[in-house]
Amino acid sequence: MKHRPRVQRNFREGQALARRNSRILVVLFCLGVMGVIAAVYPIVVVAVALIAPGESFSLLSHLWSPGAFALVSWSTFLIVGLASWSKIAELRGGGHVLAKRVGARLISTSTTNSDERRLRNVVEEMAIACGTHVPPVFVQERQRGINAFAAGYTPNDAVICVTAGSLRHLSRDELQGIVAHEFSHILNGDMRLNIRLTGLVHGLLVIGLVGEGIAEFDSLDRRGSAWGFFIGGSLMIVGYAGTFFGEMIKAAVSRQREYLADATAVDFTRNPGGIAGALKKIGGLASGARVRHPHRREVSHMFFAQSFARNWNGEFNTHPPLLERVRRVEPSFDGKFRKIRDDPPESVVRSVAAAAGPLFPGTDFGRALASANRAAREGFGVSVGAMAAAVALVGRPLEPHVDYAKGLLASMPEALKEAARDPYGARALVYALLLDSDAKIREAQFQRLGEAADATVLAFVHKFEEALDALDTLYRLPLLDLLMPALHELSREQRETFLKNVTALVEADDQVELFEWVLGHILLRHLQPERAHRAVQYYNLAGLKRQTAILFSALAYAGHEEAEQVGRAFQAGVHTVSLMDLELLPAEDVAFIAIDRALDDLATASAREKNRLLKGCAACIAADREVTVQEAELLRAVADALGCPMPPLLPGQELGPAEPDARN
Repeated sequence: MKHRPRVQRNFREGQALARRNSRILVVLFCLGVMGVIAAVYPIVVVAVALIAPGESFSLLSHLWSPGAFALVSWSTFLIVGLASWSKIAELRGGGHVLAKRVGARLISTSTTNSDERRLRNVVEEMAIACGTHVPPVFVQERQRGINAFAAGYTPNDAVICVTAGSLRHLSRDELQGIVAHEFSHILNGDMRLNIRLTGLVHGLLVIGLVGEGIAEFDSLDRRGSAWGFFIGGSLMIVGYAGTFFGEMIKAAVSRQREYLADATAVDFTRNPGGIAGALKKIGGLASGARVRHPHRREVSHMFFAQSFARNWNGEFNTHPPLLERVRRVEPSFDGKFRKIRDDPPESVVRSVAAAAGPLFPGTDFGRALASANRAAREGFGVSVGAMAAAVALVGRPLEPHVDYAKGLLASMPEALKEAARDPYGARALVYALLLDSDAKIREAQFQRLGEAADATVLAFVHKFEEALDALDTLYRLPLLDLLMPALHELSREQRETFLKNVTALVEADDQVELFEWVLGHILLRHLQPERAHRAVQYYNLAGLKRQTAILFSALAYAGHEEAEQVGRAFQAGVHTVSLMDLELLPAEDVAFIAIDRALDDLATASAREKNRLLKGCAACIAADREVTVQEAELLRAVADALGCPMPPLLPGQELGPAEPDARN
């Protein structure tokens, strides 16, 4: 096992590594721009000589002119910088932009294709295990090779994309290994790094594109001159130099992240055979991991494996050699890749528009709901140690979390899962979760839905009303995770109507319960894109004292009744984050709107400070040595608002944060 890299100990270390790689990327980019300037400057000197030979002969004889060099430098920096910025801005629109750019198709949440459903199930399990919402899933239909990538600027707008060859050739365990690898990139901040890398490399190539335009214009102009051909051709050569620098940067930044993602995937699943099997099949498949698309090189560093043939003896490949990757997770591998057939994946890429027969076939709810009610009577069963472990394992779920997610999904009524994958059913489930237990208030809520909601959605609300009334509270947030992709399929108008209806249902009884706020906060964060991108502004919680005090006060009041207990809980959080001058706020100052604003500000803290903050939140909750469902849901909402995906709290289990390191 000596070749296996150590997995980072926590989410913060992964984020810190991404920031270090970002700094390396900036340094390499600057070196690349300097190289481009060094190549462009003599071209400008010669071009001036060709255009105005009488005036520039002295410049040619002395080749060096500080003024000319400064002008060339600033012009090059401006062109490259603007090109990089525009590309990054374009790709910040979300992972779906990149997925569609490489010809991928969104897999419908209600798909009936067995391979696509298997992929969605794997993604759903991994998302719940990681404590993130289920990302949209795409497939590249025309690609026979085995490959995948995760894209997005934040975990909130991430997507998972796989090739049709992956669906055809990989077993469920192997598919899970690839998906876990991609979730590692989502959790560790690699996606944002990859988008920046794409933008900066594009900036290095743009000089060549300018030269190509000049040469093309000169060839179309009947009065074309030698200087136009010379400048255009020379800048195209510089473009090739930019390609050289770009590939060098990709190789320098990407390779170690792939090793780390492989190791993290094994840590997630505790199944080295899954990801090792996928890598072996890539080695044995004629198409390998190749992706044939005009934009493949633009996103080559994002793929699971090398998406094009080796070049420069592999020195500038974006991914490590397959054999080395396999042996890092399976040291006993003999190095022989077994050949597998490479048939066109016709059945895999076929999309089924609608299922035959009723959308929700009859299901026996009795057994599932009976066990859920028993669990509710037995209590939540989550220990303080399990809660602390979940906070320590932000961004790095373990095998028990994956197993728990599988069990949770298996025990969830099938009809609810089917509804969660349909835009109509997803809206209905949210509405049904918000129905009040008081008959008069519920009647008023249905009256509101009758006036503003789609008739089909309203019918589904009635259909699942009783089922959700009896559903164990443990299923509420996982169900919300499942239905988020379907909600993202809503049009802008449908989304606005949906959120207005949610607000009306919550306000029907003139008060907001804790779960209602949690649900509303998560929906607003994930359905309003403007709330997703928050740049780091604070590197110390000392600049966020008021916001921290509001959050800790809210947690203290939410989980404790007596004044002494509230004070003790608040002080537990204060001592954890070492902000000793914080004071407990009066209950009337801790309104939901104040918590919302505090979380928006706290989301701009660095990953290190967010980690401290979450530990402080856990200390507040654990002050009375008891964790309620409401406290667990509130902690999950806080972690989600901070952009820190927290694994689920495991009833009856305690996982120390040092456990995975002992196995490395």
